[in-house]
Amino acid sequence: MNNHFISYSRRNKAFAEKLVAAFKAHDRDVWIDWEDIPLTADWLEEIHRGIESADDFIFIITPDSISSEVCTQELAHALAHNKRLVPLLYQEVQNYNEIHKSLSSHNWIMFNKEDEFEQSFTRLLQALDTDLEYTRSHTQLLQRTLEWEKRTRNASLLLRGQDLTEYERWLGTSANRVPHVTPLQTEYIFASRRRASRFQRILVGTLLVGFIASLLLTVVAIDSRNQAQSARDFSQTQAAIATIAQGEAEVSKDLAEARAADVHSLLLADNAQQQAAANPELAIVLALEANSVAVPPAQSQLALAEIAYEPGIKRVFPGFEGAVNGIAFSPDRAWALAGCADGSVSIWELTNGTQLFYTNDLSLPVRSVAISPNGRMIAAGYIDGSITVWQTSDYSIIQQLGGIRTQAGHTGSIQALAFTPDNQHLISGSSDNQVIQWELIRGDIVRRFNGHADDVTTLAVSPDNTLLYTGGGAEDRRIIVWDLATGRPVRQFVRHGKALLSMALSQNGQLGVSSSEEGDLIVWRTADGSVVDPLGDTFGDYKITAPITSVSFTPDSLFVVSVSRDGKLFVWDVQQDAGVTVLNSGT
Repeated sequence: MNNHFISYSRRNKAFAEKLVAAFKAHDRDVWIDWEDIPLTADWLEEIHRGIESADDFIFIITPDSISSEVCTQELAHALAHNKRLVPLLYQEVQNYNEIHKSLSSHNWIMFNKEDEFEQSFTRLLQALDTDLEYTRSHTQLLQRTLEWEKRTRNASLLLRGQDLTEYERWLGTSANRVPHVTPLQTEYIFASRRRASRFQRILVGTLLVGFIASLLLTVVAIDSRNQAQSARDFSQTQAAIATIAQGEAEVSKDLAEARAADVHSLLLADNAQQQAAANPELAIVLALEANSVAVPPAQSQLALAEIAYEPGIKRVFPGFEGAVNGIAFSPDRAWALAGCADGSVSIWELTNGTQLFYTNDLSLPVRSVAISPNGRMIAAGYIDGSITVWQTSDYSIIQQLGGIRTQAGHTGSIQALAFTPDNQHLISGSSDNQVIQWELIRGDIVRRFNGHADDVTTLAVSPDNTLLYTGGGAEDRRIIVWDLATGRPVRQFVRHGKALLSMALSQNGQLGVSSSEEGDLIVWRTADGSVVDPLGDTFGDYKITAPITSVSFTPDSLFVVSVSRDGKLFVWDVQQDAGVTVLNSGT
């Protein structure tokens, strides 16, 4: 199986060769037409096989490739099989309307500067390694599905046993993940489940007939004089079995369809119960999805009742002497980081409430906190513009960045912090209207992002580590998108009438959500800032009167979780533009 398929124009072969060489230097397998097509092979068929066997479809964007008929055919085949698209911009295109919309909707990785090839290639590898196991499962299932379809849906090629169970679970977690599941893949899994269920019914029926036959033979052995009567009993029993079989045949189709829906629902409910302790927000979402079928199984309804409608307060963490201005959760959801107006920074173990770390060395109010994606570093930003970074292995300080007294860094309080996905840099936003990118090994300032006319109140880094999104205060209100590699603004837009308070990006990088002092919540496309859902300031019959101070997407990007200043937590359905449930902290 090939890891990556590269689509390119022959006029850009030199760059394609350089890209292939870089992949090979990193022990990555690539499919490209000058290496992988035998001389006697059907050319287009081999191209299609290469696309189907690859985890990713890399498209090199140039004026030549977007006008190439071959590249267009390759892209169409990749889209038909829901391959994950990874567009690389190598040469600028004069008319961007000529670029296929499937490529325009993705974040491009810039390769248009030759002297920055290594940095761009590093970003490419990071993007390709995102959700790698899910993507490989998609590729493996696609190949089995296409083989099943090619061989006229031969039942011997259907999934069974542990394979079937694992792919059903994979399907249950696939909502809104990229690459998307194809209709044929879903049909293949459901056909496999129907066959497995039918086999179980046949097995049970066979055992039943065997039991009856054994019982009749015993009767004959005990009293041979009743042989004639036994024969009549046997005939009646067989007739009853035939009647039952006929009835089963009449309803088997409906049962199979209902069974497929039930399996999907029960898998989601099971996942919800497994996530209930460590990730209750995700558990709520999974339980709701499990109950979206026409007739939810009793177990799914029970899971929803236990998780969504009786959440309760699981644990109270005491000891804060001021407002908690920042909270972050570790990647494994095992512990939480809190920063307080009393100057304290603390870490709490979520399962039993044990305090793992506490410090108040600076005695300055903490305004923002962050945890690195690998969980090995934490950071706190203070009112004087300083930032402290600790390593979580022993909670020792590894960097102290900036501060008014050092005449370096920010000259205002820290309002927002975020680590980059590669764990190499820290981004800070401040009331001095600036954003700074810090290199964490030496503590150097990599660059400053100047463009806001008021406080920088919130920020987020794209999952592929190429773009930075920053939000402004009341006198600005803009969301500015920056190229992290150059520090130049890419685009900007205004979606709120008051100061932004919080912003988050979906895991696939395609959607953003932001909130403001108005109490509103808006979901927008990262590609151009266009509005997907203005979720507004109402939640069913409930009027949201307090500003929403924190927002985040669930891992599947289907729901948004928000927290308002009055202590209420809301779960929003992005697709339905509606509230799902509301939890009250009682404060």
